[in-house]
Amino acid sequence: MQYIHYIHLYNPSSILTYLKMSLGERSILHISSDYGYGARGHPPVIPASADLDFDVELVKINGKKGFYSSEEATVFRTKLESWRTKQLAKYDAEGENKFKEKKNAKYENREGFKKYLDDEVETSCAAVQTK
Repeated sequence: MQYIHYIHLYNPSSILTYLKMSLGERSILHISSDYGYGARGHPPVIPASADLDFDVELVKINGKKGFYSSEEATVFRTKLESWRTKQLAKYDAEGENKFKEKKNAKYENREGFKKYLDDEVETSCAAVQTK
């Protein structure tokens, strides 16, 4: 079960809670009638003296999403696998001795470098939350 915050807009400290939401987090934003449409309401949609509740989910911050579709996750995996393939091809290419030496110094050999790349792909894909 996902925990959902309940925030009262008339309480200034709860506004800070709302501003500190994490990516992918849900909150209920409660706005009392005196902070909302007041005694008049907004007929016929919002009755007089009505409190408002909004179910808010923070799905994106500066382009970074909290959740991705399965199609987006597949595209992401494909791009990572392409990156891994290009890195291994560069390692194997003639004339790339400095690249190979640098990777060998860090990962011992091609197998160590490949393991690093494989781990990067899996770790990055595992971090993607899908809905």
